[in-house]
Amino acid sequence: MSSISMKEYLEAVKEISSSTMDQDEKIHKVMSWKEKLMSNDELLIDLLTQSAVIEEPEQFLPQDINGFSLYRDPDKDFSMHVFVWAPHVPYPIHDHGSWGIVGLYRGHIEETKYRWLGAEDHRVMLEPKTPKKYKKGEVFYVLPLDEGPHSMRSLGSQTSISIHTYGRPIRKSMLRLFHPAFDEKGKYSFYYTYPLYVYRRMLALDALSAISEDAGMDLEKHLMEKSGNKVLVAALRDKREEDR
Repeated sequence: MSSISMKEYLEAVKEISSSTMDQDEKIHKVMSWKEKLMSNDELLIDLLTQSAVIEEPEQFLPQDINGFSLYRDPDKDFSMHVFVWAPHVPYPIHDHGSWGIVGLYRGHIEETKYRWLGAEDHRVMLEPKTPKKYKKGEVFYVLPLDEGPHSMRSLGSQTSISIHTYGRPIRKSMLRLFHPAFDEKGKYSFYYTYPLYVYRRMLALDALSAISEDAGMDLEKHLMEKSGNKVLVAALRDKREEDR
């Protein structure tokens, strides 16, 4: 399989993600292009060097402490991220705000998808599917929201690196992380996580609401109407919808 450059990949994904194709067709086509991208062994060298020595704008910080953004389409049709998986460290079960294509660039990864069985009282019922193992160059997909909870971990003693492409988000600016309930097998509680520069603001707002519900509601309303931080406003709006 011939490799392609990042520029070629971005141009192809832009055309696909901004098209009127349905989600399944977009996933299929982007997976094909991602397989070609994964065979480019020089792909990340320059990008990682730049990321280590140049401070990126804060909007490039993702929700996840083990990753960072490579590219965000100006029209918000898609984005690209790198994730670094330390050996023997499992990542929590989580969902995504959009469909996504994962390509393994180095190492070995095990992914477990979870079947959504319903929700009740801020808890969800999840059933694990059979885990799948991936090696360098292999590609797989994730689905958005309730369709796509999954967990990932690096296998073996080596650090693994994966490159993720996500489509236009249905739910913006936050993920849900799921943790097993202590009192009932198969049930999970969850909490929200946000881009790092938004997370502090959301924690402060949650704390204020716990002290004074009225003060918290007033500030939330003010921020949603007046804040110039679009990511913060989107996070507040999405959280309000999720909590209904």
